[in-house]
Amino acid sequence: MPGIIGALINLRLIYKEAFAMRKAHPYGVQGRRPIAPKYKRALKEKKIEAIRKWAKEKPAEEK
Repeated sequence: MPGIIGALINLRLIYKEAFAMRKAHPYGVQGRRPIAPKYKRALKEKKIEAIRKWAKEKPAEEK
């Protein structure tokens, strides 16, 4: 029985998180999205820079 209760609590938490992500604004304003935290943005930019650097490199010669 505790397993079922735990599963239900987990489902409720997952649903709550998903709903919070879907509804970015409490009044239902269209087109509003939360701004990504600075560290997330920094990670994305770092990844983009790495891809650009990789794209500029000469292609490896095949044997």
